[in-house]
Amino acid sequence: MLRERGLSRTPTRLLVLAGLAAVAVVLVGVLVVLRFTGDDERLSWAPPELVSPREVRVTKANLGELVSLEPGRDYRLILPEAPIESTLNVIGGRNVVLIGGEVRISGEVADAGVDRRYGIFLKDQTGTVHVEGLRIHGDDLAAGVVLDQAKGATVQLQNLRIEDVHARDNVEFTDAHPDVIQTWRGPHILRIDRLTGTTAAVGLQFQPYEYEWQQLGTWEVRRTNLRGSRSPDLSRHLLWRNTGVPGPAGSDTWWQQRNEDLWVEPAPGRAGWVAFPSAELWQPFRIGAPPGGDFVPKEAVGSSYASPGYRSSE
Repeated sequence: MLRERGLSRTPTRLLVLAGLAAVAVVLVGVLVVLRFTGDDERLSWAPPELVSPREVRVTKANLGELVSLEPGRDYRLILPEAPIESTLNVIGGRNVVLIGGEVRISGEVADAGVDRRYGIFLKDQTGTVHVEGLRIHGDDLAAGVVLDQAKGATVQLQNLRIEDVHARDNVEFTDAHPDVIQTWRGPHILRIDRLTGTTAAVGLQFQPYEYEWQQLGTWEVRRTNLRGSRSPDLSRHLLWRNTGVPGPAGSDTWWQQRNEDLWVEPAPGRAGWVAFPSAELWQPFRIGAPPGGDFVPKEAVGSSYASPGYRSSE
């Protein structure tokens, strides 16, 4: 083929072409790294505009107030500098915004049920709930973010670091089903941008129809990396989608989902446990770690969090 194109008789031309190819490879490599390390550090979605919001400075003493937010009212939740050492149960409200802070779930309560070992539980918002800049961790963390959204909410989860969700029984998982993010009802729209999570079991557990069918909008997962943790025989599917209750005749079995820069890193020996029910339903995603490291380093989130800004106000 080279001879037919007259290249075999011109070594100089070959050298030039080889040089150009090498430059092209380097440039492509740079472009890939820029893309996946976040040349534009801004987040994809801005918080919703709040109308006459009630501001709640969250403390251990007033955590109970968060379970009965008024459905038509907007809220801004502010976490203290010290970690909150209890599940954030946020129930109700219209538009709800929480930016920055740390949740640490420890094993101080021996008989704590699994619902007391979530990082944050979001239920029944009627507008947009925006959670950003949180670090969620602890030696008894059973789930990072759990969603129960039956009222048409849009949920935005951005710049979250969720570390080592696990059960107390990490063999049979009799006490908990550890998930980085779990939804068993809704939401109508789910938006994730910049998420790093490690898990002994599941990363993204998407079951929006588990208890009832509802019409869903488009879900988007961007700049997310998930990693299996603990011993090689533990981590289950890092990506899990399930339908649950069937919808009306003629309705879509699966909701629309777009992935961009989604990376999964199975624990050693668990390469076959990546995506359920199939890799095809989760495409596109990549195996391994992002070239630039975790999308959300530990030092980038928490009580001293500063938002990098937003690409869109939608």
